[in-house]
Amino acid sequence: MLPTIAACLYLAASGLLWRHANCASTLAGAGAAKTIADKLATPAVILATPAVIRLVIAAAVVLHALHLYAQLYPSGRGAANLALGHVASLVAWMSVALLLLASTLKQTLNLGLVVLPLGLLGLVIGAALPGAAFYLSDGPAGAGRHIAIAVPAYGVLSIAFAQALLLWLQEKQLRKVERGRFFPALPALETMESNLAHLIVIGFVLLTINLVTGMHSARQAHGAWLVFNHHILLSLLAWAGFGALLVGRAWFGWRGRLAAQWTVAAFALLALAYFGTRFVNDVIL
Repeated sequence: MLPTIAACLYLAASGLLWRHANCASTLAGAGAAKTIADKLATPAVILATPAVIRLVIAAAVVLHALHLYAQLYPSGRGAANLALGHVASLVAWMSVALLLLASTLKQTLNLGLVVLPLGLLGLVIGAALPGAAFYLSDGPAGAGRHIAIAVPAYGVLSIAFAQALLLWLQEKQLRKVERGRFFPALPALETMESNLAHLIVIGFVLLTINLVTGMHSARQAHGAWLVFNHHILLSLLAWAGFGALLVGRAWFGWRGRLAAQWTVAAFALLALAYFGTRFVNDVIL
């Protein structure tokens, strides 16, 4: 029951946010038969306000969290069940929760156009396809600390991924004579680039700490700081990609489409590093 209601709230928030993003162009392109006051008084526009959207997102986040807790801590087991689907749901929840928090401080609410569908996808995967159980107590020493840092790192970088997609779209629209429908509602290009840079810095710091804790756990378990496998290799490539983006921005002025493309590529490597390798090991093999 909880995941169904949470999924409906994610869909409702996505619809309201899409309506909010399109309000400017819809009002501008409406016929002369209505006055501006009439247009603003329509229920679709009244509901599609940032305050209402945040309220719907907050309700979805709370219900998603309650459902996650029941999944991660089933009755009779004190350790968390980190099945692949549960981790996907946890990362998706973290992304939406961080977006909700960030939207109260900066112009980031429109990132929900990407983050909310990801949150819904993670919720559905966690509820319908959790995968084989994997309890934290069965993992190596330090795994809990490693995961506690990895989840917010993935959450922040997921939002950076969403920001990069919208930045890429915005720059593409700027090159066209006719702009996209929700283009007027997006923040200025400089604001979006600044937000992306801040997200990458925070995510890169968390990812660096996560890699260090992971190496410490590997040393305890295997006697070596690095155990090269697909997970480690892809994680290091993703870390190097985000680091190179920060260096390129500071030294060579990487902005706009190049920064967006680099972010998407690095995030794809990061997603493959954990979810791709675990899917291959847990499901295919």
